Amino acid sequence: GSGGKNLEWTGTTALAISLTTTETQVYGGLVTLEANVTLAGTAGTFTTGVNGAGHDLTLSFSGVTTLTGISNVKDLLVNGGGTTQLSGTVTTSGTQTYDEPVTLTGNTTLVGTTVSLAGVTGGSKNLTITGNAQFDGVVAGVNDLSVSGTTALNTASITTIGSQTYQDAVMLGANTVLTGNSGSFTTVAGGGFDLTLTFATSTAIDGDFTGIRNLASNGTGGTTLSGTVETTGTQSYSNAVTLIGNTTLTSTGTAAAGNVTLGSTVNGAFDLTINSSGTTTFGGAVGGTAALLSLTTDAGTGGTVAINGGSVKTTGAQSYGEQSSLGDNTVLEGSAGTLSGGVTGNGKNLTLTFGGLTTITGTSFTGLNDLLVNGGGTVNLSGTIETTGTQTYSDAVTLTAATTIKSTGTGAAGDVTFSSMIDGGFALDIQRGGTTTLGGAIGVGTPLASLTTDAGGTTALSSGTITTTGNQ
Repeated sequence: GSGGKNLEWTGTTALAISLTTTETQVYGGLVTLEANVTLAGTAGTFTTGVNGAGHDLTLSFSGVTTLTGISNVKDLLVNGGGTTQLSGTVTTSGTQTYDEPVTLTGNTTLVGTTVSLAGVTGGSKNLTITGNAQFDGVVAGVNDLSVSGTTALNTASITTIGSQTYQDAVMLGANTVLTGNSGSFTTVAGGGFDLTLTFATSTAIDGDFTGIRNLASNGTGGTTLSGTVETTGTQSYSNAVTLIGNTTLTSTGTAAAGNVTLGSTVNGAFDLTINSSGTTTFGGAVGGTAALLSLTTDAGTGGTVAINGGSVKTTGAQSYGEQSSLGDNTVLEGSAGTLSGGVTGNGKNLTLTFGGLTTITGTSFTGLNDLLVNGGGTVNLSGTIETTGTQTYSDAVTLTAATTIKSTGTGAAGDVTFSSMIDGGFALDIQRGGTTTLGGAIGVGTPLASLTTDAGGTTALSSGTITTTGNQ
C-alpha cells in the first residue's frame, strides 16, 4: 500500500502489507512482520529492530537505510540503491543480501545461510558473519572481520585495522589483496586469480591453497605454514616463515613464472617440500632457530635452488634435486644429505655436516671455493667435483661412479684431503695444485678401478694400503 509522503511510528508496529512512501519511513518501536513485506521510500530507519516471525523482508530505500538489529526474518534483501547503516545483530534463517554499500555504525553480527555484501565501510567497528559470506565490493575500515562459513571474494581488496579470520574455505573471484593486522586461513580455492596477503603481525595458512595464480605474503609480520600451497604462478614469502605442520609448496609455472621465494628465515620442526620448475630461493637462514625435520626440493625441469641465507639445518634429511646456487658461504647440516642436481658455488665455501650418508653427484659441481664434508657419516661420490680452493673429506668415501676431484688452487689453497677410507669399484682421478692427502685405507673393502693423481702437486700417503683392479 501507499503510506503517503513521510511515515513515522513511535510505538510497536505490526506489518502485514508492503508500504511505499515518497520520502522517509521511521519506526521508533519494534516492527513485527505478519507476512512477506517490502518497504520502499527515500530513507528507512528501524530504531528498535525487526522481528520477522519467519517472513521475508525487502528494504528498497533510495537514501539511507538504518538497521539496529533484526531477528527471525527468513530472507532479507536491501536493494534500494542507497546505503545501509548497520549495528547490532541481524539474524535470518535464510539469506541476507545487501546490494548497496554498507556502513557499520556499531559492532555488527550478521547471522544467515549466506550474507552477500556489495561493499563495506567499517568505521573501525567489528564485523562478524556467522554463515557463508560473499563480498562483491571493497571492504575498508573494519576493525576485526570474522567469517565462520565459506567466503567468496569477488572484490579487489579487504582492509581491516585488526584481524581477518576465515574459518572455512575462501574462493577467489578476482585478484584480491587482503590487508590488516593479522590474517588466518584454512583453505583457499584460487580460481586462477592472484592473492596478496599483507598483514602486519602474522599470516596463518593452515590448510590447502589450490588454484591460485600468484601468491604473495608480504606483510611485516611472519607467516605460519601447514598443508599444501599450490599455484600456477609464483609464490613469494617476504617475511619470516614458521612451519606449524608438514608443508608442500608447489608451482606448476615454468621458468620465472614458477619461482618460489622464501625471502627471510624458515623455521619449524616439520617437513618442507618444494616443487618448482623455476627458481626456489632461500633468502635467510633455514632452521637457524628451530631446525626443520626435513627439506626436499624436486628435480623440476629447468629448476634451480638459490641458497642465500648461509645455512640450512634439519634434524632429518636434506635432498636437493635441482642445481643449487650459493649466495653466501653455506653450511648444510642434518642426518643425511643428497645433492643430485649439482652446485654452482659462485666463489663461496660449502660445508656439508650430515651425520649419516652424504651423496654428491658431480654432474655440475663447479665454482666452489672450499668444500668440506665433516658430518661423521659416510660419503657417496660420483662425477666431477671442482673447487678453486681446498676439498676436505673427513668421512669415509664410497665411489658410486667414476669420480674426478679437481682443485685449481695453488699451494695450500689447492689441497685435497681424504681423512678416512675410500672404497668403490670405479676410477678416482685427483687433479690439484697443492697436496693430496690419503689418510685411510683405499680399496680394502671394494678395490677401486684405478687411482690417478696429477703432477701438479704432492701426495701424502698415511694408510699404507691402496688396492685397485687397474692402474695407480
